[in-house]
Amino acid sequence: MGFWNKLEKAFFPGHFRWHEPVFFGMRLRKELGSRLLLAGSVVLLVFGASSVLPVSLEGLLVLGLFLGCAVGMLVFLWPEVQVKWVTFLDDAIECRWTTYWGYWYVVHEQRFRYDTIVRAVIVPAEALGNRFSLLALATPLTIQTLGISRQTDPQEVGNFLASHGVEVSYCQELPPRALPPSPYPRWPTPAAAVTGVILLLAGMIINPTRPTGNQDQARVARPEGLTRPRPPMDQEEPDVPRWPGQEKGFQRDLLRGGRPFGAAQPQQQAAQPEPAPGGVAGAEGPPPGMAFGPRMPGRNPRGMGSRPGLPPGIFGGPAMPGEAEPQPALPRGTGTEIMGGTGGMPYQAVGSGGPVLGFRYAMGSWAGEAALAELEPLYAAASDPAPQQVIARQGYAVGALEIDAPKYVSAVRIVFMRLGADGRLDPKDSYPSEWIGTPSGKPTRTVGGSGKKVIGLQARRAAVLDAVGLVME
Repeated sequence: MGFWNKLEKAFFPGHFRWHEPVFFGMRLRKELGSRLLLAGSVVLLVFGASSVLPVSLEGLLVLGLFLGCAVGMLVFLWPEVQVKWVTFLDDAIECRWTTYWGYWYVVHEQRFRYDTIVRAVIVPAEALGNRFSLLALATPLTIQTLGISRQTDPQEVGNFLASHGVEVSYCQELPPRALPPSPYPRWPTPAAAVTGVILLLAGMIINPTRPTGNQDQARVARPEGLTRPRPPMDQEEPDVPRWPGQEKGFQRDLLRGGRPFGAAQPQQQAAQPEPAPGGVAGAEGPPPGMAFGPRMPGRNPRGMGSRPGLPPGIFGGPAMPGEAEPQPALPRGTGTEIMGGTGGMPYQAVGSGGPVLGFRYAMGSWAGEAALAELEPLYAAASDPAPQQVIARQGYAVGALEIDAPKYVSAVRIVFMRLGADGRLDPKDSYPSEWIGTPSGKPTRTVGGSGKKVIGLQARRAAVLDAVGLVME
């Protein structure tokens, strides 16, 4: 055990504890180049969308490049913006993911008991060409790939798993099914790039000339006729009609904010005559049609306005008899309604075509509430049945499933039906099994029972089963 593991063991419980390498999935799939292309396409897309908007050059740079780089960085890092700890306890392997979204974060936890691990494969760092080793765990329901940091000796990890009854093998290449899938398909990269170029061309057509911020303010549109060109101060005003008493330079000086330059202060009069039509008291109004001078418009504020099947060759060796291969989507058949809560990750287990003859199960608990942790379909009767499995009698098969799942799947009861020569089930000739789990006493619901052959199972699961249903032929 290295110094790092000794230090970790002194402060944290568990035999081994390490932090999964940064960007483990991206480095393992060797998709750094494709991620950079995708991020660049997203930056081009955001910049092209910003170029269509009637903003100044500074606004385009801030909105397009800054926002585009922020979104592109998020696309490049997601879903790698997470911290993952792996801890080997006495009875299970505990994995904790902390995914960060700015100031928010989400913590996920998953445990793999040693008695449920079918096989473990260790690939050393030298074979991968990286600075980390690989640990692939095959469970009855999934294949989990973990990265072993370079401070942890993979040989000691394998010895520890073997001491707990786990079958351990060492490989020089990565098993195909152990490679984590990429979070992005290939089509978004060219789609984002082509769309960004189209938007950029459209922005150049819509906004051929883009002013700077000061020019943009100078181009504020004013109603036509409210302003007229002002003559320079060193030039004489044009000879325009004036009413009596008005001197040249009157309008120009008035625009300066005062009376005409050189004019004397008017004497206070005892009585003010009525204002003339032109608006100047004591003066004759301007001639008809003559404007005193334009009034600037007011500046108003803007409105607010037991083990399922492992496919042959995945971890070495053929699949065990009577096992089902978990699939990310139903390869065939029709799924019934999934009864239970709304949490958990969906998964399916569908066999090669034979009817389901029973189930293997495991119990667990979550938040102090007992529930089924695993439920696996069986397609052949074992010669030496295990304690935690229920198999149909000779000539019968699974026809329906009674589910007690108020929040999690507390218990299930299997309804076996007579299997005819044509492959259909006879609902009239059936018998129920004992309850698997502890019934909650609340109303139950049943899926299946129509006589169609049951070929698999679908469910949602995290630490325990949240919901379960059947897959009919």
